[in-house]
Amino acid sequence: MLKIKKSYFILTILSYIFALFSGGNLPYSIFYCLLLVLIITSIYIYFVSKNLNIDVVSDKKEIIAGENNNIIIKVYNDSIFPIPYMEIENSLLKRIMNKYRGDIISIKINGNKFIKKDIKIPIRGDYRLGSTTSIVSDIFGVFTWK
Repeated sequence: MLKIKKSYFILTILSYIFALFSGGNLPYSIFYCLLLVLIITSIYIYFVSKNLNIDVVSDKKEIIAGENNNIIIKVYNDSIFPIPYMEIENSLLKRIMNKYRGDIISIKINGNKFIKKDIKIPIRGDYRLGSTTSIVSDIFGVFTWK
């Protein structure tokens, strides 16, 4: 899901209206700069979203209640752009760990990050590794992709 910051979009439209009514080099330069940032960040989000892979791996297939287990979230960035800000949340970790609110990472070009979490299953039951949600934002904060 792609979100655009509404205030930036409104600012771009207002700068266009101001450039139409007042004319001149400066208002049009401001509008073109805002429009250029909008286009570049949309291209950035498109390429990053197509080349981002996330895997969740557990050390053991079956564990007993009260036993420790390591869960590794592997994030791969195969794009030609770095990711300066990325939030990752796992539903299993959120359910088991009370204070878990997600992890915030940044990844280099063609880089990867491993997030290791040591969990202790409190109650006997069937636990799935769960879904992992990633939220990627561009450097200007205009676009957010979930």
